[in-house]
Amino acid sequence: MKLELAEPLVEEAVRLALAGRSDRRRQAFHRRREACYAVADPAARDAAFRRLYRRYFLALGLERSLLEVLAEYPELETAIPRCRVAAARRAADEGAELYVAPAGGRERRRRRLLALHLRPGTLAEGSRLRGLLRRELLHVADMIDPAFGYRPQLPASTAGPVYDQLVRERYAALWSASVIGRLLRRGRAEEGARAAALERVRRVFGPTSEALAARLLDGPRPTHGELLELARAPAAAAGAPCPLCRFPSAVHEVDGLEPEVVAAVRAAHPRWRRERGLCPRCADLYRARAGVFARPAVAAGG
Repeated sequence: MKLELAEPLVEEAVRLALAGRSDRRRQAFHRRREACYAVADPAARDAAFRRLYRRYFLALGLERSLLEVLAEYPELETAIPRCRVAAARRAADEGAELYVAPAGGRERRRRRLLALHLRPGTLAEGSRLRGLLRRELLHVADMIDPAFGYRPQLPASTAGPVYDQLVRERYAALWSASVIGRLLRRGRAEEGARAAALERVRRVFGPTSEALAARLLDGPRPTHGELLELARAPAAAAGAPCPLCRFPSAVHEVDGLEPEVVAAVRAAHPRWRRERGLCPRCADLYRARAGVFARPAVAAGG
């Protein structure tokens, strides 16, 4: 797999890795960087800076950290010819994506591209980088495994966009729990990963979902279709169905709905009435759509 590194990411990662150090390596770097400014030709000067940062990116072991985690997934090495690493602005933007140009057979494999989006600070800190990449790359390994049966788009339902959004969130939580479980068994999961996976499943399925989460954490890898079936199943939740997403929920918000939220819900569901209530997840979704910060609401069982 050919590794392609964005120059701004390389430069900022080197600066962060050297920050606060007072050793000879940092001093030598600054001397060499000052020497680059003395190069008269702009193109040659830029090239000198690129060579300098690239040299220290290698010397500081930053590229080695990437390659070591990639080497844990030999199936990616044989199936994906290129890996492009670019800078992410926020923690929420960090992750891995698989791009595939339209083609078939062997040509399809040649057109695959693994894109990694990392913040410079993550790249400069080996332990954080390993934890993130192991999770992301195991997702990608599932995606290219025909036995998993991955499909990039979940099919839309007749229940509407709120229901579809909840299914996507449930699917992601379940898939993540399966990934974390496999990493735990390999001894490669981060501290607290199991508790975080349990909490993520609980948030989207409700308080009675611990057995479901444990099934994904401790059991064999499910297929894409099995994950989708679990994401659509209401068995892990409790209570009456929400009038919007149709998923059972232990609590329906009845009072305390902001006027903007009510307007946003009615725009999407003209037949909905305030007295019917809605589940907390739908309330949060429509608050976000209306640009309203959530305020404490009076809730009643539904």
